[in-house]
Amino acid sequence: MLNRNNKIIPTDADRFSAADTLEETRNYYGFTSADFAKQIGISELALTQILHRRAFLSPAAASSIQNVTGIPDYLLLQLDSDYLHTHA
Repeated sequence: MLNRNNKIIPTDADRFSAADTLEETRNYYGFTSADFAKQIGISELALTQILHRRAFLSPAAASSIQNVTGIPDYLLLQLDSDYLHTHA
């Protein structure tokens, strides 16, 4: 039986940004950066900047990624927010 009283608190969540999730997703589906950028509706340059953490997702980009991949936009935005808060 499941124990619903478990409280799992990730202690390393601030080490990851949406870039990590996007890179894993891109690799999983076998997309090139150019193909993935086209699928999610951003330029390849914008995707490269996001993957290298020189830029972070906008709500519009996160929504587009959700429509294509099914990854919730709020999750991607929260990952970036946590990462920025820790590394600012």
